[in-house]
Amino acid sequence: PMQVAASLNKFAVITSKLTAFGANSYSWNTGQTVSSIVVSPSVTTTYTVSGLNAISGCSKSIAKTIVVKPSPQIAAFANDPVSCPGEPVTVSAQGAFIYSWSNGGSGSTTVVSPSITTTYSVIGTSTLSCSSMATIEVVVNPSPNVSATASSTMFCAGEPITFKGTGALTYQWMTS
Repeated sequence: PMQVAASLNKFAVITSKLTAFGANSYSWNTGQTVSSIVVSPSVTTTYTVSGLNAISGCSKSIAKTIVVKPSPQIAAFANDPVSCPGEPVTVSAQGAFIYSWSNGGSGSTTVVSPSITTTYSVIGTSTLSCSSMATIEVVVNPSPNVSATASSTMFCAGEPITFKGTGALTYQWMTS
């Protein structure tokens, strides 16, 4: 008797190999006339094959449905996508059930402290065991190269000294 077997290949593109056996010739609804075909449906699709036994002249048709589960729609974002070196930034994702971050974090949020501009990726898995990936870039602005000078390093008590800061846009002086 003619039968159809299906095997699933979970790589970058979901593919299934459909193999018909038990007949001498085959005709698929895809137009192919070989015993095995490889398909990559984007939606649930039914494939039909007709097989012919050359000796008896009998034919049989069999249908095989490949169910395509939807992938989750993942979105990634940061509480502050622009930071200074080493500052903690919370990156978050939504749209899935389980999350796995490129920095080793898990859960819908993780805290990162990049020293340079870094792109983080998150893989989200749905309750149907389908996965998608999203990325978020955290831009790290360089720290200013600040220096301070004094008008004099030797002075008498009560004598005014002028300090000058360079290398930044704004300054906050701390004196005691």
